[in-house]
Amino acid sequence: MGAFNEWVRGSMLEPPRARRVATVARNVLAGAALRTRAASLAAQGALISRAASSWRPCSDADLDRMLP
Repeated sequence: MGAFNEWVRGSMLEPPRARRVATVARNVLAGAALRTRAASLAAQGALISRAASSWRPCSDADLDRMLP
C-alpha cells in the first residue's frame, strides 16, 4: 500500500476518494503494458530511458485519448 501511495503522490489519484477501481485498474494495466513493451525493446537492443519506461497515473479522459 505504501508503494501505491508513493506512486500516486502528486497525481489525480492521490486523494483516496478519487480512487475509483476502474481508473486505478486501467492505470495499473497501462503501466504494466508500457513496462513490458520497454523490456521487450530493451531485450532487442534498444536503449530505453528510465523516463520512457515509467508510467504516472492519469485520468480516465487522458487514458481514453491515449489508448484505443
